[in-house]
Amino acid sequence: MQFMKVMNMWKLVTSPAQAYANILRFEEELKKSADLQGRLAYARAWYAHKDDIGKWHFAPSKFAGYQDVDANRYIQAAEEHDGRRTEVQLQLYFHVLEPTDPLHAELNSALFALLARYGKTPSTKMRINVARGRRLVSGGTESATEGQNKVVDLMLAVSKTLPQAQFERLVAGLEDISA
Repeated sequence: MQFMKVMNMWKLVTSPAQAYANILRFEEELKKSADLQGRLAYARAWYAHKDDIGKWHFAPSKFAGYQDVDANRYIQAAEEHDGRRTEVQLQLYFHVLEPTDPLHAELNSALFALLARYGKTPSTKMRINVARGRRLVSGGTESATEGQNKVVDLMLAVSKTLPQAQFERLVAGLEDISA
């Protein structure tokens, strides 16, 4: 019964902004809590957020994924909570960054540097997640709108190569979608 009471007090984040705020708060909480520092090597799912000045910040899924979390609450119930709940919720706003993505090397290095400040290294099963609207483009990031514009440009280029009958079919299909 006590376990269910504790579980019900923990609410999942409901927006990317809440997750970003938690990620930024995590590093502040980390500075103040030896217990939180002691758990760094256990986290497998890390969530990254780039602040307004271009610095990357990180938090484990259980910290990023619950509302109103701080070091004390996290430590109190860390063993009782299943990270899969936060993982499912956070995947609405984030995606796993593949090790082959050039951004992975930058974030991996930044995460190692963060944990090294506390004498820790990430779990060998660690994975890094970034916001869904961010994609790597020549060393930078691309907004979802920019990516969609590229898809439209590609569709326009392909449509110019179609025979007239297929082009008319494409136009009719697009008109049906927009109606």
